[in-house]
Parts: sequence; structure tokens; C-alpha cells
Amino acid sequence: MRQTKFGVRWVLVGLALTVALPSFAGIRGPTRRPEALAIDGHDYGVAWEISSPTLCSRSGYLAYDGSGKSPKVTFQREKGPGTEWLFVELAHFTDEKPMGQRGGYYISEEQTGYTMKIRAAEGRFKGWYLARVDGSLVLVKNHRDAATLRMLETRVEIKSR
Repeated sequence: MRQTKFGVRWVLVGLALTVALPSFAGIRGPTRRPEALAIDGHDYGVAWEISSPTLCSRSGYLAYDGSGKSPKVTFQREKGPGTEWLFVELAHFTDEKPMGQRGGYYISEEQTGYTMKIRAAEGRFKGWYLARVDGSLVLVKNHRDAATLRMLETRVEIKSR
């Protein structure tokens, strides 16, 4: 059967979307191991493994109460009820931060990564957002109260004269 230019074009568009959409989502797919993770500006350290639908650190999986009794967010050792999240408002960032002078060069650091909000994916709190309230992680209903997660993926030192 002979393919027309129009048919081939649609096949190529379909293939491009199949490849591009998962990478555009930024998180889904292979596990990401960011250099750092901050939640509403508070550093939650290194050694995170982030792969939709979970976030895991040395302390365990970021988890909410799957039974729906408490909006408190903690860490638990095993993946299970309350460890699945929806990543929303995902946005890529690139920031450049001046670091001073060294050896006759101006030094700056370029940082790249993603910002996002996360929502509980199951249970009574399904759809509620992660937030920081009085220094603790909790789930909140209102989008305006949601915490912003900043996942730093790369840091590159830049020298200029």
C-alpha cells in the first residue's frame, strides 16, 4: 500500500509526540536524582529519587495518611498507601547566580531544574496539596496554600571576563 506525503507526515508527528511528551513532563519515566530538593524554600537535602508517582529520600517515601485520619505528611520506609502523588504545575527553571571573582574571572553558577506542586493521588485526601505550615509538612485543600517544590538538577560554574 502506497503512503501519501500526508499520511507519512501524521505518522512522523505521532512518533515525535510519543517521544517528546514524556520528556516534556519532566518527571514521568526514569528516576530523577536531583542535587537538592527544597519545599517552600526549606532545604530537604540530597539523595532524593523522584519518579512519578513517588518521592523518596534517605528518610523514606514522602507519605500522607492513606486512611484519611490526619493531614500530616511524614516519611515511611516502604512504598504503600499514601505514597503516591500527582505532580502539577511543573515548570522548568534556569537561574544564574553571581559567585564573585576568582583568578581574574567573574564566576557565576547556573542552576537548572523544575518547580512543581504535588497533590495526594489517593484516599480521603485525594487532590489535596502538600504545604508547609508552621515548619511541618501537611496536606491542604486550597491551591493558594500549596507549597512549591524546587528540584535542582544541575549546577554549572561559568567563568567570564
